[in-house]
Amino acid sequence: MSAAACLAQRIRMLFFLCLSLSLAALSSAQDTSQICVMCFEDRDGNGKFDEHETPVTRGIAVNVQSASGITVATKLLEAAASSVPGLLCIEDLPRGDYHVQVTSALYQATTASLFSAAVAPGSAPVRLDFGLRPLGSSLPGAAQPARGSASQLTAVQLQALRRLGISLAASLIISIVMLLVGCLVYSLVFPRRLQRLRARRQEQGLRSATTAMMPRTLGDSDRV
Repeated sequence: MSAAACLAQRIRMLFFLCLSLSLAALSSAQDTSQICVMCFEDRDGNGKFDEHETPVTRGIAVNVQSASGITVATKLLEAAASSVPGLLCIEDLPRGDYHVQVTSALYQATTASLFSAAVAPGSAPVRLDFGLRPLGSSLPGAAQPARGSASQLTAVQLQALRRLGISLAASLIISIVMLLVGCLVYSLVFPRRLQRLRARRQEQGLRSATTAMMPRTLGDSDRV
């Protein structure tokens, strides 16, 4: 075999090897996908990434677990290789359902911090929006609901006091009515019973007097 033929054979082998590797890489890439978390400062607190809001680029950790609870990956936002600020992606995830937990020690969440995501091979990356704001900050208009809550609480207290006053007044009225009824019953029933008792005592007194006089009368008649 000539040198030219040997070189051509080697080129063909190298070409088929590169083609095989490319096909394998393409097949592997189609069998996996990725989950991306977009971290942004939710200034208006609506849970959506609006145009006037800025991405957050630090202080965020993302933990991805499989459906069985096994941790698949854990990344920090500072170590994200994405060219988009605030975007953290977990790559090479096979088909399946995942639980994504986003935590931060510098911010408080305005959206859910635990997500569920399903990865399908060859599909577009799953994007999750994570809104947050600095610790101790308040959203615009947050003081008004607080005043509303306080006034609502006062209204509830006033209503409770009114109910208590109505209950006390009703109890007082019932007590007065019962007292009047008792006095009426007493005035109608007790005098009659007292009269009957006096009549019985008088009758018993007459009987006692009659019984005491009967022996003397019999004695006088015997003497006659």
